[in-house]
Amino acid sequence: MNPTFEFSFNFYTLSPEKVKHFLFRAMQEKRALPSIYDFTLPTEISQLFSAQESLHQFSKPTSNDVYYQRNIRGWSDDEDNLLRQAVSQFKGREIKWEVVARNVPRRNMKQCRERWEFHLNPNINKEPFTPSEDRHIITQQRKLGNRWTIIAEQLPGRTSSSVKNRWYTVLKKLTPKEVNQILNYQAVIQSSTAKLHKK
Repeated sequence: MNPTFEFSFNFYTLSPEKVKHFLFRAMQEKRALPSIYDFTLPTEISQLFSAQESLHQFSKPTSNDVYYQRNIRGWSDDEDNLLRQAVSQFKGREIKWEVVARNVPRRNMKQCRERWEFHLNPNINKEPFTPSEDRHIITQQRKLGNRWTIIAEQLPGRTSSSVKNRWYTVLKKLTPKEVNQILNYQAVIQSSTAKLHKK
């Protein structure tokens, strides 16, 4: 027998989609898959659903249910290989993610695009950020705000996600003195280069 889940009436005042998401997370935490009959439903539930409607509402899978499951499931090596093969068909052409997703079972367009652009694309630069790149991020963030996609486009090989993470985990926490050191780095390099050329 699966464990019994008890919820307050406030739980059932949520939208049906939020209710289903909550149930799914509860099932994951308990590592059990209870049926509708395992839940202790408050009598006030009749104000929102009839018994038959409740059973139908919580037991029938929907696209959103699948979405939640996909989102918490990591990518396997086989899935990564399928994605690489699907993307390779578009060499030199714009990638059509709808077509790619058809070749990667149980994954949607958004998941395929983000997995490729942020993790699998061989053109991604995964090396540590250089002082010059840090300087660019700081100056452009001051100018454009948190428009990470635009800022990343100006840094070859860097993704919007990596630039955003660099800002929030490192650059935003720097002291004014440390920021000035980074901003003056390029000027120091140019000055040193100019002196070498004069000799």
